[in-house]
Amino acid sequence: MRGHSVQKALLKRIMGQDNKVYTPSFNLTRPGGPGRVRKMAVRNASIFHGFCSKHDTNLFSAIENSAFDYTVEHAFLLIYRSIAKELFNKKKLVGLNVSDFASELSLDPRDILMREMLIEMQNRARHDVRDLTDIYSNMSTAITNEDYQGTYFYAYELDRIPDILCCGTILLGYDLNGNTIQNLHHTGTIEIMTYSLLGDTDGHGFIVFGWYGESFVNETFIQTLESIPYDAIPDTITRFVLQHSENYFAAPRWRDRFSEGQKSKLDNLLMRTMSSGPFPLTDRNGVDFPLADWKVVGKEQTNVTL
Repeated sequence: MRGHSVQKALLKRIMGQDNKVYTPSFNLTRPGGPGRVRKMAVRNASIFHGFCSKHDTNLFSAIENSAFDYTVEHAFLLIYRSIAKELFNKKKLVGLNVSDFASELSLDPRDILMREMLIEMQNRARHDVRDLTDIYSNMSTAITNEDYQGTYFYAYELDRIPDILCCGTILLGYDLNGNTIQNLHHTGTIEIMTYSLLGDTDGHGFIVFGWYGESFVNETFIQTLESIPYDAIPDTITRFVLQHSENYFAAPRWRDRFSEGQKSKLDNLLMRTMSSGPFPLTDRNGVDFPLADWKVVGKEQTNVTL
């Protein structure tokens, strides 16, 4: 069963002449740092083993075959796809034995510290699977009943399809000013937010933060996002994606315009996480050059009362 987290037709809009896009790749033993970016053929990009092709097409046709309309139904579908992808990936992680897991990450499973790290990653994944399963189950019921009222979203329209496409989930530990808003290490329920940087059939791009069910944590994060000027939003969101997404796909024309030194700084963002310590995302974190030339169109679209 194979679905797409980012529509193949969209990836074709940003791919290079070789039909490839850039995407993150990880190797924890790589000299100079574990994160890098590599090229991937569009036919293999964004695939995850969740929905079969038929159900993937039927479920998401409303957001793939028309303009994005900033309604709770369209936002719900973006959230649902992100949650489904994350759940399937976390279940796969939990199901791996440590030796197989180490092999996938090019690690020596005999290394005691590495084994402890991998076990901790699996324990964290088990915790995440619990919360993701609850959300996924509730949303599946909502789809059956065509009831999208538990959906919350905050979105911006862009003047064109951005050069970076992604969808993902994040457990927010901090707001954009570096203030703690959630303890990511406790064993209680963790509030999960999804984010999508995509485009539609009209050639417009959009950024959508969304979640299912009320969330003080996510609303607090959005309040700090509201304080950022419109002209700084594309750059801020691009850095957010580069730092927190393992599921982004970048146009070769975008990445190749940077110098080798700038590319190195961009790749260093891969290993930055919001749980690594409070820091404001509005700081450039060593990236002292503009990242996005697409622009926000009009006012933000949301059903969240802040």
